[in-house]
Amino acid sequence: MKGCSNWKAARIEAEEEAGITGKPGKKPLGSFLYWKRLLDHFDLVEVDVYPLRVTGALPTWKEQAQRPVQWMSLADASIIVDEPGLAALLRDMSARG
Repeated sequence: MKGCSNWKAARIEAEEEAGITGKPGKKPLGSFLYWKRLLDHFDLVEVDVYPLRVTGALPTWKEQAQRPVQWMSLADASIIVDEPGLAALLRDMSARG
């Protein structure tokens, strides 16, 4: 997001995509690469993953109809995500405890 630090952008994305609010950490936990589908091509994107101390959940949010939201362990999340790089990051985070 232009004009916004990466960690603040991560907080905004959490609100828009999952309806959760909180305080983000300023240091990424890790990153992964994925191919983002655009209208006429794909772009290789590096995504930094930031921690978020969750303080609340919104009753409605911007992308509510686009994806289901469910709380689960990191290990379980690593099994169901589609992006291999994100799955690996979640497994590593789960192993660290």
